[in-house]
Amino acid sequence: MDQSLQLYNKMKKVVVVVWSRLPKVPEEEGKVEEEEGLLTYYGAGVVINDRGYILTCAHLVPEGLEGLEVTVRRSDDNVFEKAYVLHRSKEENLAILRTMRASQYEFCQFGDTRSIQMGMPVFALIHADKVEFSFVAGDVICPERLTEQIPPNLFFNFSDPEGKSFIQINNLHCSSCSHGAPVFDSTGKVLGLIAVTAAFDFAIRLPPLKKLVRWCKENL
Repeated sequence: MDQSLQLYNKMKKVVVVVWSRLPKVPEEEGKVEEEEGLLTYYGAGVVINDRGYILTCAHLVPEGLEGLEVTVRRSDDNVFEKAYVLHRSKEENLAILRTMRASQYEFCQFGDTRSIQMGMPVFALIHADKVEFSFVAGDVICPERLTEQIPPNLFFNFSDPEGKSFIQINNLHCSSCSHGAPVFDSTGKVLGLIAVTAAFDFAIRLPPLKKLVRWCKENL
């Protein structure tokens, strides 16, 4: 089997679509899109343990919106199922979701920050413009791009971007519908989580991801 197809088949077992909806549209320019009269937050997530916990971006499941319906769908599901927000970290723009499906889940493995090098190939399953589970490949431009080196208007989804750093990636061609998508290496290990899409894509780096996963293991 072709190596790209093997990687795709491995990735699609742990990547999900995240879709949050609200029937009222607040005035938050740039954060959402309107579809069929609904406030819509559409993106991705990744399963992080056998209990089905899903890691995604917190801005896809914003706090304080009464009536917000959070749903997820896996690649082999025909319909979306209701999900619950177990934890949010607004500072890191990360959230943990869970559905009530009683089954064992395949889940991702995380890579090593030290393995991320300039020029290395990376891969993702994205839902750009709602074309779901699209396999894309890019390359790392900068393994640790500081927020001070990036225009501040790109970080409207972060409550406090100061002092953070991201993986800067070329050629993934993500869109806002791909926020929360995990970035993989050639072995299928997660290296980051797409959180900012512009001329380049920027992924949250491994340290805050692994920290949140450890917190979940100890507290949830």
